[in-house]
Amino acid sequence: MSQVQFAAKAGISVGCLQGFETEMRQTRKKQVERIARAMDLTFDQLTADDAEAGQTPDPLLKDLLQEDLRLAQRFHHAGAEVKHAVKALFTADLSEDQREHIALILGALIRLDESQIAVVETMLAPLTDDGQSPATQAPTLPSVVPQAKKKS
Repeated sequence: MSQVQFAAKAGISVGCLQGFETEMRQTRKKQVERIARAMDLTFDQLTADDAEAGQTPDPLLKDLLQEDLRLAQRFHHAGAEVKHAVKALFTADLSEDQREHIALILGALIRLDESQIAVVETMLAPLTDDGQSPATQAPTLPSVVPQAKKKS
């Protein structure tokens, strides 16, 4: 059943239904009662939290904010390489300072354009699987790191 069909069944507007679903606007009790009846529920059943409704909330989700759930959903739909990298970041034996340093580096990488990313990829290519750099000198990053201007 579409939102339009359900809203018609409940006798409310689609906007009211969407506002109730997303908790983006206050929905009057009368409208919530109509939604409940359309779902063959009582007002109390529809508005009860999980514990009141007899369902045990998942303890892993109890402290999560909406932003956390949105990030989890994006992770769920991410490709294998992204998932592998995120899992490695959280499961590697790193100090919190190291994780924060990596986060700062990622923040900088996100702001790079395609040509700058190509330079970074060239720099990272010589790294071995164990993360150790070989004896060869890595290329510099002139287009990413601004050079100090010489005074004339």
